[in-house]
Amino acid sequence: MANYSKLKAFSRVILAAGLVFFFSGTISGCKPEIVPSDQDLIKAYLDNHDEYERVAQLILAEPNPSFDVLINKEPVYQGSSNPPVSRPTWSACQQVMRRTFCLAVQRRARTIFFIFHEHNSADYFRRKALIYDEQGFKDPVWTERGGLNSSLRYAEVPLPTSDSSKPNTRWRLEYKYDKH
Repeated sequence: MANYSKLKAFSRVILAAGLVFFFSGTISGCKPEIVPSDQDLIKAYLDNHDEYERVAQLILAEPNPSFDVLINKEPVYQGSSNPPVSRPTWSACQQVMRRTFCLAVQRRARTIFFIFHEHNSADYFRRKALIYDEQGFKDPVWTERGGLNSSLRYAEVPLPTSDSSKPNTRWRLEYKYDKH
């Protein structure tokens, strides 16, 4: 009988430990997503500059001007024209995303977004992305703007040379906040 009570006490301890482990895992899973710092993003870009340039050129050569490539998933098209993204482009996007904690790549006409964080809930920081614009952000849409519903902020990305005071004319870091 003494062994039975010891076994019963031991099983209670095991059950309690299991519940604590389960709930601590559940609670820690609800923590907010970690957004990479600007320094981390710039370092990832500088460390992989040639690869980013190569991927941008491959994407711009694709016939569909609007699509997303998600990590480990096939391209998702926007619009009615859905020519296939070539395997080399898809592969290059995946390599960049795996190497630089990039979550997705989006193409919108002649502009490419390398997205590092995206949160679609209302009142939250929505997106941080590295942007490549073939026209050097000459279009008026790239002027700073803000209002009651949204605000956009762009930071210049330094050139991958010893002179980091000169911005790269085709690359910017974007922070986008939306209130839905």
